[in-house]
Amino acid sequence: MKISQKELDPKTRQQVFEAIWNRINVTHFDTAFGGVSWAAMKTKYAPLVAKVKNNAEFYTLLTRLIGELKQSHFAILPPEAYSVSEAVGKAAKGEGASGLTVGLIDSQPMVIAVAPSSAGQAAGILPGAILEAVDGKPLLQVLARLTPDQKKTGYLSRVLLTRALGGDEGQKRALRLREPDGSVHEIELTLGVGPKKRDDVLPGFPPFPAELETRRLENNIGYVRFSLFTALLMDDLRKAFKEVADAPGMIIDLRGNPGGLGPVTYAIAGMLSQKPGTLGTMTMRRATVQFPILPQAPRYAGPVVVLTDELSASCSEILAGGLQELKRAVVIGRKTAGMVLPSAVDKLPGGVRLQYAFADFKTPRGVLLEGKGVIPDIAVPLTQSSLRQLGDPDIAAALAYFRTQTEKK
Repeated sequence: MKISQKELDPKTRQQVFEAIWNRINVTHFDTAFGGVSWAAMKTKYAPLVAKVKNNAEFYTLLTRLIGELKQSHFAILPPEAYSVSEAVGKAAKGEGASGLTVGLIDSQPMVIAVAPSSAGQAAGILPGAILEAVDGKPLLQVLARLTPDQKKTGYLSRVLLTRALGGDEGQKRALRLREPDGSVHEIELTLGVGPKKRDDVLPGFPPFPAELETRRLENNIGYVRFSLFTALLMDDLRKAFKEVADAPGMIIDLRGNPGGLGPVTYAIAGMLSQKPGTLGTMTMRRATVQFPILPQAPRYAGPVVVLTDELSASCSEILAGGLQELKRAVVIGRKTAGMVLPSAVDKLPGGVRLQYAFADFKTPRGVLLEGKGVIPDIAVPLTQSSLRQLGDPDIAAALAYFRTQTEKK
C-alpha cells in the first residue's frame, strides 16, 4: 500500500522542527537530557533544516535529531506512514494469521513456535524449521536492511519476519522450509482467521491484536498468555485467573507482548498479591507516579513463572521486572526489549507526528530498565535442536522449575 504525500514547504519544515525541539524541551523527564545539550542540538540542526531538498531528507534529519537522546519511544511519523497505519488498522478485519512465530536463530529465520489449531499447525510445520523463503522471496533479503546490532537484539528482525508472513484471511502463501536434517520442502499455507479483537493503545502503530489464551499444562500447571495490556482483555484475564486458581503453579506468558496501558499492569499485579505495594515509579518533569499493587479478586496465591523474550516491552517489562524484584515471580526466557519509557504522540504542522517519551521508570529498588531490559532468572537460549526436541523450550524450562520446587517440599 503506497500513499503519496506532497512535499512540505520550507516554512512548514521549520515549524515542524521548532515544534519537535520545543515539545521535547518542555516535556523531557530529565532536565539534563541524559547529558545531551538540547540547546546545542537546536543550534546544530536548525541551519540544516533550510538545506534539505525533500521530505525524505527532512525526516532523516529529524530522526538524527531525536536519535541524539539515545532513548526508546522517540520517533518521527511522516504523514504518509501514519496514513498507511490508519489504513492497515481499518482493513484489519480481513487480516489472516499463519500461527507461526519466526525469529532469527543462529543467523537464520527459524520457526520458534506454532500456535495450536492454526494454519501453520494444519500444514504440519514444526518448531526448528528454517523458513528460507515466502512466495519465492528469501527472508535473508528481508533482513538485509538491518545492522548487525539490530539483528543481535532480535526485536526488529522479529517484526520484519512477522510482516513477511502477513496477508488476508484465506490468502495462500508459498513457504520454503529447511528441516534440521537438511531436507528442503515447499508448503502452500492458507492463512487462517486473524485476531478479532484489536486496540490502538500503542502510539504511532495500527491497532494491535488483543488475544488471550488459557489452558492447563503438565501436572495441572495453569498457563495464561495475552498479547496486549488492554482494557479489552480485562474481563477475560479475570476469568482466566479464576480458572487457574486451584493450579499448583501458574505461567504468565508475556513473550511478544509490546505493552499497552499501565492500569492493566496494576490490575494483573493486584491479582497476584496479598498486600499493597508498587511495581515501580514513573518520573515526569514535575511529578512522580507509582505503579501501585492493590490486592484484588480473583487472586492467585501459588508460585508464578513469567515468560519473556526480546519482544516483551513497556508494560511487559514493568510487570516482569516488578514481580521479579518482589520475589513474587521467577522470570524465564530471554532478556526483554529494554523499551520502557511511557510516551505520547503529537500531531504537528503538515500532518507530521512526533512520538516522544515524557517519563522515566524505575523498579521498586530503583533500577532503570530502559536500554537494559529485564534479565531472566533462568535464561533459555533457543537453538534448532531444542526447538525441535522440546517444541517450546521456555515452557519446558518453566515446567522443570515447578517440578524442582515440588521436589524440595
